[in-house]
Amino acid sequence: MKKLGLIGGTGPESTIIYYKKIEYGANKIVGENFFPNINIESLNVFDVLKFCSEKNYDGLTHYIMNGIRNLEAAGCNIISLTGNTPHIVFDTLRTKSSVPLGPVRP
Repeated sequence: MKKLGLIGGTGPESTIIYYKKIEYGANKIVGENFFPNINIESLNVFDVLKFCSEKNYDGLTHYIMNGIRNLEAAGCNIISLTGNTPHIVFDTLRTKSSVPLGPVRP
């Protein structure tokens, strides 16, 4: 079973929605005795918003990549972002990540 990593905290409310829908969605598909292995790297939404307000997209990329690297080190096989705002730099993040970054829809 692959391990999913989520970059969360960039919208705490959306992180909760993603986590619950993924867990219970997989449980419904696979069976009642199953929940997938998920790691959440919680970043500070206020840091993300500061990078964005300053239009410091290189800084935002670096900040999120630190979280991605932590998830890679934790053995995650695919990583998704749970907030809309970080998707501003998604294409750049995708080229820098050693594991696939994929969309997850709640």
